[in-house]
Amino acid sequence: MQQVIVAYLLFAVFYLLIQWVFGKKWDKGLDVRVYCERDCAYEGDTLILVEEVANQKAMLLPAVKVKFATSKEWKFKEESSGITSDQYYRNDLFSIGMYERIKRSFSFTCNKRGYYALGDVDVFVSSYFYSREYVMRKKQQQSIYVFPKRVQAPVISMCVKQMLGQTLAKRKLYEDPFMFQGIRDYQNYDSMGKINWKSSAKTGELKVNCYAHTAEQEVKLLLYFDKINAEIDRTMEEYAISLVATLAECFLERHIVVAMVTNGLDIANDGSICVGAGAGSQHMRQIDEGLARIDLHKNLPFESEKSFFQRELKGDKMYVVITTSRTVGVQKSLIEEAAKGSDLVWMVPHYAMDQLQIASELQDKVIEIIADEELG
Repeated sequence: MQQVIVAYLLFAVFYLLIQWVFGKKWDKGLDVRVYCERDCAYEGDTLILVEEVANQKAMLLPAVKVKFATSKEWKFKEESSGITSDQYYRNDLFSIGMYERIKRSFSFTCNKRGYYALGDVDVFVSSYFYSREYVMRKKQQQSIYVFPKRVQAPVISMCVKQMLGQTLAKRKLYEDPFMFQGIRDYQNYDSMGKINWKSSAKTGELKVNCYAHTAEQEVKLLLYFDKINAEIDRTMEEYAISLVATLAECFLERHIVVAMVTNGLDIANDGSICVGAGAGSQHMRQIDEGLARIDLHKNLPFESEKSFFQRELKGDKMYVVITTSRTVGVQKSLIEEAAKGSDLVWMVPHYAMDQLQIASELQDKVIEIIADEELG
């Protein structure tokens, strides 16, 4: 009997010691991360979410539960460990040994344009004998941009060429020193700086470099939202956002400087979104990010058409207005600004069954984009 009591006491001491050591050391060297392999994608693309647990100590952890939430707009291929409601909630269990690192990867489809921040991760660690559970929260810093998909209608490229052709004659042409075309004979009006001395020495006659001409062009894309339209048909408003991204890409591919402004509200700060004039692939990234952050669900008023167009339709550049709104107020504002000399084009995405009622003063400035085929 005495031996049984001693054995029991030894077991109790051992148990308490193990539990005490575990309580002191369980979170030491424990690192839990949830992140995406890339921080951006296009609507409809697939991304990889990585769940990583590392235990950098000489103590095994029998049960580590990792709980986190992502957007319900991310469609995971394997949802056995997840529940979708207002968000997609995931709960995964790990058993991790000493100095071990475990990584799991999950692919998902980005179903909707937007700006998504990964939420914090809650970690629950069970002690030996599962007698107690310890909890910690890991902060996550990563944000994911899902850029708007591109409009595939072939009419878009044709419209861009048409708009550029209409404005090219109105703008002064300049020689572009980066667009070398060839060499020609020297003329009296040529400056000395144009002489190609190497070619002149070879031929014994003065030769000058010949450059292509380019127009000093800038396009400003104005994306206007009407609160009522945004609430009634967000599908068409999303199409308008995709249309802006497609237009920006087409102009930038043609080396045209592009700016983008919208009265849509920024999901990050409730302000409007403005991307200044620029060119190149990095500038397209800035435009895509701005469009991704537009939040059509905010219960806040959009800026009125009058103040928006009065402020933005200024300066010697080409303006492309994209809006599904065809209200009297919108048309009146555009007529007033066009009368002041603004060089503008109004692109109107709509369904084929819609009967457009456009003021006569705007008839020659309207380009209709029928969206039925792409919206399915």
